Amino acid sequence: MRALLLLAVMGCASPAFADGLPRPPAWLQPTLLGDVDAQLHPSEVEGENGFSLRRLRLGLRATPVSWFSAVASAELIGGEGPRVFEGYLEVRPAAAWAISLGYRRAPLFHSARDLPIEALAVPELASPVQAFWPGVDLGLEVHHRPVELPIDAWLRVGNGAGTPAGNDSDHLAYEGRVDLVLGRARGHAGDASRFFGLRVGVGGHFKDEVDAPGLAGLTEGGFAFYRATPVDGWRREGEAHLALWLARLTITAEGALALEDRARPPARAGGPRAPLDAVASRGGSVEVAYMLRGPARVPGAWPNPAPFTASSWTSGGVELAARAERLVMGLGARDVAPNGLTGEAVALRWWTTRFLGLGLAAYHFGYDAAPIEEPLVRSSWLVLARATVTVR
Repeated sequence: MRALLLLAVMGCASPAFADGLPRPPAWLQPTLLGDVDAQLHPSEVEGENGFSLRRLRLGLRATPVSWFSAVASAELIGGEGPRVFEGYLEVRPAAAWAISLGYRRAPLFHSARDLPIEALAVPELASPVQAFWPGVDLGLEVHHRPVELPIDAWLRVGNGAGTPAGNDSDHLAYEGRVDLVLGRARGHAGDASRFFGLRVGVGGHFKDEVDAPGLAGLTEGGFAFYRATPVDGWRREGEAHLALWLARLTITAEGALALEDRARPPARAGGPRAPLDAVASRGGSVEVAYMLRGPARVPGAWPNPAPFTASSWTSGGVELAARAERLVMGLGARDVAPNGLTGEAVALRWWTTRFLGLGLAAYHFGYDAAPIEEPLVRSSWLVLARATVTVR
């Protein structure tokens, strides 16, 4: 947060333009993300009806030279107050290499790492991605993207604790991912003029945990239909993803498997831990999106790059999307009650300008077993309207 405030002061101290307003230097880029929602839930247990500020992120990206960047952003909503969302340094010693150190989104899953959360065709990450994605973590990452080969690869060593404060044990987390990228998917932002694009790859996450929270099952509305069991031992996760672009059509498929070791606490201080049955989980999602009007999607970018004009209110990009997902948690352990979710969603997004988007989405969830909070409920739904403002 101190670094964020320092960069903000530097930006405000830059020379003023003809309109008298201060402008940050060209190497300093402020960022803003705001998601304002209106939600309808079937019950207060799963969420309260009404309006909410889902996200409010402020940040800065500094690139004083071409080979170095510093990124800092803060989430002002949720929890007990403002918190660091991302904060890292990135060095690019060569065109094909990038090395970053700090608090950054884990490289697994195409929708979680490659796409801005505000630009998803269906609002919010699919339930399987939310369950298996390691989130934001503190560590050292190497990214290799050779110019002459259609390969994208990441290696990362981090804490695996999901907090910028430090590690939760003496053990580290290890992550890797390798993708094949063709056509429109090549490069950082892709090329919308190409008809075809493909990104397909696999990734993995491994950490030896000590009494850590296990994987939890959440809906897109944040309702926990499956409560996590503690992990004591190795957490092993593998994921696979595919993104296909065909003109205005985008197809995304993601799936993952996880196996979490467990152990019973010692009967006396310093005593041995008795191993328990490991818990397995699996899930996946498939999403199809079509741009009804406006430019074709550029991978990794906001869907409508056009500047604001009066005519933009009646044009812009209009996208229709549908998603199906399946998630099963808590398998293979005799003392754990498993549960699963089968979900469907449809969404209509209006990408009005390069900084404003409006959307309406409807979700349906079916549970394999009734959640603890609602013992008589086996299905649920969510209606979500969203207004998004983004500056990058």
